[in-house]
Amino acid sequence: MASIQVKQGIAETCLYGQEPSFYSVYTVTMLSGARSEIEFNTNDFTVSNFNAYLLTPQIVSITHKQTGAVFRFTVTAKDYIQRIAPASGAVLSYEYGEALSFDVSVFMAAGSQRTVHITDCTVSGYNPRVLGDQTITISYQGVSVTAIVTVQDTVSGLQLDMPPAINLKYGEALSFLGATLKIYYASGGEPRTYKNREIEGIPCSYNPLQTGKQTVTLTVGNHTAYFTVTVAAKKANTYRLKENAVFTQKEKSIVFDRTATAEELKESLVYETYLTAKIKKADGSVVPLEQVGILRSDYTLQIVNDSDFTVFSYKLYLKGDANCDGVLDENDITSLADKLLKGNYDRDMVDYDGDGAFTLTDLVNWARKTLPPVNPINAMANAFVSDAKPNKKEEGNE
Repeated sequence: MASIQVKQGIAETCLYGQEPSFYSVYTVTMLSGARSEIEFNTNDFTVSNFNAYLLTPQIVSITHKQTGAVFRFTVTAKDYIQRIAPASGAVLSYEYGEALSFDVSVFMAAGSQRTVHITDCTVSGYNPRVLGDQTITISYQGVSVTAIVTVQDTVSGLQLDMPPAINLKYGEALSFLGATLKIYYASGGEPRTYKNREIEGIPCSYNPLQTGKQTVTLTVGNHTAYFTVTVAAKKANTYRLKENAVFTQKEKSIVFDRTATAEELKESLVYETYLTAKIKKADGSVVPLEQVGILRSDYTLQIVNDSDFTVFSYKLYLKGDANCDGVLDENDITSLADKLLKGNYDRDMVDYDGDGAFTLTDLVNWARKTLPPVNPINAMANAFVSDAKPNKKEEGNE
């Protein structure tokens, strides 16, 4: 063999992570002058190392073993799209007639990622005027993925028929008796009809505490229906607490000086028949007043209407019941002292003498009222404030 020359070199590019094709063709000239062609093969040639995970140009050397001839080629690994998918948080639920609008994540083989809009892709299988789930195919630069989108019907209008005059008492729930609401949809399908109490599930702006005339709205989607109601002013017997020796009504609370029961409170209340008395406990649960036994200082009395709307709300306080167990005993004295030191207390509960403040004098009087006469703390209290005089005569502190 006299010489060897390249007739066809190897490819200039390859895919990232994949070995390039070293296929090439060479012209061989013999000493006699005769010529022939040979293709690349590992018996006659050796190849230098190539890093398929390097995206910069690399020199590849192919050496002919017999002649030692070296042929050098520049080869570059090219990144490519490995997969695509709807981007995180993409909206795949659409209203009737709405065009697709979301981003698509493009994942490259080398690890980078970018997003393109769905309008930059080719989409098949989507019909915005067909309700329900649809499987669509998204294609971008030769790579495809399927996704499920949902087309939902949208409200195109409302028709509300209400009784001509609606007059309500203060706090009374709104009744839809005799009313009809029709909801029309963009698809042109059969309108949905709600009657009477079925309408109560529709978002409504009615405020039972707003007296006088008010315009009430029913809202479905982006559409609203209007009607007018009149709410009467609060009357004496809408809600009140009877005068009695146990309970005292204040602006935002009801206080009592001894352990009391729900039955006693029930007998002391007057309210309209469309209202119901309930107790909200410290854990947030709400039960009918009748289901409660001893009243605790972490209870709230709620007077609600037929829609469970709270018309009146009053915190309950057994005066001095610092641990909120409904009983005034020795355990409360430690809690009262702790509240006094930390300044964390409800005044209606701890203010013994009714002067509007919680002081050491109040704490001493609570001790004198609560603890047995032989208790050392009571003895100290008697010595400390022997002439404490509360506004109201208290049992155990005459």
